[in-house]
Amino acid sequence: MDRKRRIILTVLIAMVVIAILLYLSTWLILNFSYIQENIDNPMMQRAIINIIKRKIPQVIALVVVSILTASSSLVFQTITNNRILTPGILGFDAIYMVVHTFLLALLGTSIFVTNPYLNFLLVTILMVSISVLMYVAILRKNKNNIIFLLLFGMILSTFARSITNFVQVLMHPDDFTALLGRTSVSIVNINTSLVYVSLPLMVLVIILFARKHHTYDVMALGENYSTNLGVTYNRESMLGLIYISVAVAISTALVGPLSFLGLIAANIARELFKSSSHIKNMIYASLFAILFLVFGQVIIEIINYKTTVTTIVEVIGGLYLIYLIVKENRR
Repeated sequence: MDRKRRIILTVLIAMVVIAILLYLSTWLILNFSYIQENIDNPMMQRAIINIIKRKIPQVIALVVVSILTASSSLVFQTITNNRILTPGILGFDAIYMVVHTFLLALLGTSIFVTNPYLNFLLVTILMVSISVLMYVAILRKNKNNIIFLLLFGMILSTFARSITNFVQVLMHPDDFTALLGRTSVSIVNINTSLVYVSLPLMVLVIILFARKHHTYDVMALGENYSTNLGVTYNRESMLGLIYISVAVAISTALVGPLSFLGLIAANIARELFKSSSHIKNMIYASLFAILFLVFGQVIIEIINYKTTVTTIVEVIGGLYLIYLIVKENRR
């Protein structure tokens, strides 16, 4: 790595650390005068401790979700051989919402719905199955047709939202309220118990991505070259898609849909560091994703939650997607 890239990486790491520290202390900074006046009050001391306890699992979730989103986007772009596509753009997070809705509509108060851990496991298994089916039927045959895949993603997302809304209208009001409670997730209302339970699975998926980085480096050369170099391309693509489906399920369950975060982080990492190594790009893209998500949440807290960080990411990501499409069209 040359000197310029080392400087960029050092600055990036420093900004990530600062963003995390700011996120942990935002409430304390914004209310410093009030805290200083009432620091001897036992209720104030308990409030500070409770806020810090609540923010620690949120930071853990944000960091791991950022790594999962960035890594899964890079691997997905390798499998589809396209830098514009990500799982979110193709509607993977919309599949999560559809599965959740249908499970509640069909199973009602079953333990697979009421128990958050069993529900998460079942939703993840169904998502993996649907994603593999999508790969066999759609992605593998049309991975070089960017227009078709973008249209497919748009249609899939629209159809998923429409069918979800239709099923929700038919639901009993109590079931609909329960569904909103389970699917209306965001950074500020992360299920902390689910964070700790799913943390080993999140770490496992990250390790699996990292272990396959040499394979993904070869797969980036194309299917024919990969096969000639000894890579079982279809098998590795299928495994990669399973890892991606699990990553998307975890991320969506914890913080909600983040359709464009992976697109932004992966492409900026590639543009700035010009590396063809997947393990390096995963690290760089993960740092950018953490920075965008954590620092974005700091800004949201400063402006008193007038919007959400996912909304900001969607707006910036949509504009960046248009820029990438125009840029690719000029080549």
